[in-house]
Amino acid sequence: MQNLELEITSCDGEDYRVAARSDAGDTGGTLTRFPFNERELGRRMQMVEFALMRSAATLRRLVPAEEQPVQEFGRQLFEFLFPADVREHLAAVRSRAGPGGHAAAGAAADQVPRASRTQIATGSIDKTARQWEVATGRELTRMRHDDLVTEVAFSPDGTQIATGSADGTARLWSA
Repeated sequence: MQNLELEITSCDGEDYRVAARSDAGDTGGTLTRFPFNERELGRRMQMVEFALMRSAATLRRLVPAEEQPVQEFGRQLFEFLFPADVREHLAAVRSRAGPGGHAAAGAAADQVPRASRTQIATGSIDKTARQWEVATGRELTRMRHDDLVTEVAFSPDGTQIATGSADGTARLWSA
């Protein structure tokens, strides 16, 4: 994926301007209000910590009632960090990231960290992650999940690809 840089500037009190920059262009910035006061933020962070401890080794598809406030907290933070114009900008960056539009419909892309940078990996709503040769656009590997692939990343040495999916799994593949 191309780099996307978020700039968050404090305006006054609880108001912030959120702007995005990338090779696809810049957003002018959106004025937004941080959704939590200091006390509420501390309480929400404690809820996240407890939810993580309770679910450390559990794989499930349904979210228990006690974790729903944690997901709501995450949604509110996401809305703050990515107002509508920044989300549109992110979508434009993603659409330019993957060969054949694979990442255009999906959620993730990464480039091999080696100096040659000859490969990229993308993840998509088609429940696959794919490894591509940059020079030719040829698909090298297809990796399947049971739900959309939301995260892909090469290992630092470029020999493995980690993928994460909305199905709640993370997998490690040979690159």
